[in-house]
Formats: sequence, structure tokens, C-alpha cells
Amino acid sequence: MISSLLSCKVSSASGSLSLLSCIIVLAFITYRQKKSAIQLDKKQKISWELIEIATVCLIVGFLLIALFAAVFTPINAYDGYAIYAPKAVSIYQNKGIDTQLFKRDLPNPDYPLLIPINEAWMSIANGSWDERAVKLIFPLYLISATLIIAGFLGRKTSRFYGWIATVGFIGTPQIYFSGRSALCDFPVGVFLIGAVILFLEAIRDEDTKGYFLPSLLLIGASSTKNEGLPQATIVLMIVTCLFAYRNRKTSLSIKSFFLMNWLV
Repeated sequence: MISSLLSCKVSSASGSLSLLSCIIVLAFITYRQKKSAIQLDKKQKISWELIEIATVCLIVGFLLIALFAAVFTPINAYDGYAIYAPKAVSIYQNKGIDTQLFKRDLPNPDYPLLIPINEAWMSIANGSWDERAVKLIFPLYLISATLIIAGFLGRKTSRFYGWIATVGFIGTPQIYFSGRSALCDFPVGVFLIGAVILFLEAIRDEDTKGYFLPSLLLIGASSTKNEGLPQATIVLMIVTCLFAYRNRKTSLSIKSFFLMNWLV
């Protein structure tokens, strides 16, 4: 997950280790009880509120810059213009997927097609192919990651610390660059981190219906890049073990959970 978010080229072993480390940290945060709130006087409360407002404004500024940078600059990432854009153009022009064309003329025909299909839909909405317009989907992933992290940490610690941590996340240069370029590593990371958080929440609350949305997010990760499938498999294996451990003394059947894994 870290390698996907940072768009780093790492081995499968180190990528799996990074993913496992993130899950362990998030699990610790999820099951850790909240500390008692510190009582602040009126002046201190106002000061912290002003800092929180400034932090939120900084985050909004980052997101707006990323949005405008994506819209007003062409695709500059190699994978974006060499692999995914030609497939998106083909889907848009042919009003569907020409499998023979994909196998014969387009690079990496085995790559999943979620991003090219998204770009094709953006072209349909725009009325023509415009590589600046199709890049709009990537800042949306950045906004989604920002809300996921801020919301999760805000619930587990406090709203203020959630925003502060989000500034650290969105201010990381590689993450910020990935959020406004046509790199598919970042969407994979967003899908994975959203799935991990929602799975941990569902396990903690013992909400069987809560497994549906993170399952869809893992499908999204698997449909974005080939690397998303083994990473999603690692998440499912760990979540299955956590689920089995949490429900070992209850009548809740684990068969439905294994069925969900099989469907994903």
C-alpha cells in the first residue's frame, strides 16, 4: 500500500511487508481506546480552533492546486500516455472494447481496464478526447484519500489531529504529484487504504453488512493494476484471520465471509 501510494518501484516482498505493516498499525489504532479529552480554557480552545481552520484551508489549497494542475497540463507520466491513454482513446472511438485491437496494436493488453474506461467515460462526457479533461479523475482520488484519512484519524483521535496528519499525507511530494498526474499506482493505494480501514471498522463493530463496501474497493484495486490483485489478496487473508479470531466464540458463520473472498 505504501509503495502504491508513493508510486515507488519495489519488490513484491518489500511491497507485501509494507502492506502488512500498514494493516498492523491501523489495527492498533482501531482497537485502541480513545484517551480522555484534555480540558482547555476558552483562550486555548479558540487558539486550537484557529489552527484547525488554518490547517483545513491549507488542505483545501493543496487540493485546488492539484485540481488545476491536472486540468491545465497534459499527461506527463509515461504509463499514462504510453499505456492507459491509447486504450482509453480506443474505447472512446470504438464505443467499446475491441479485443483484437487490444491484442494486436496496444501495449500491455493484460493490464486491467478500470482507468482507461474511466478516461473514456470522461471523454464521452466532454464530447471529445482531451487528455487534460481525463486527468480530472486523479485529483478526485486525491480528494477521496484525504477524506478517508482525515475521517478515520478524526474518529480515532480527534478532529484536529486528523487534519494535522492529513496535511502530512497530502504534503508528501510524491503523493501530491501522483494525485495530479495520470499514474495508476495512486488509485490502487487509495482503494487499498479505504478497504483496510473499512474492514477493520466492520470487524470491530461486528457488522457483517460492513464488508460489502471494502470488498468493492478491493475489486477496484484489482481492476486498476495487475499489482492490485496480490495486494488485495494479502488484505483478504489478514482480514479473514481477524474475522475468524473475533468470531471464534459466536454463532456468526464464517462461510459467508469466505464466499465474499471468493467473489472478490
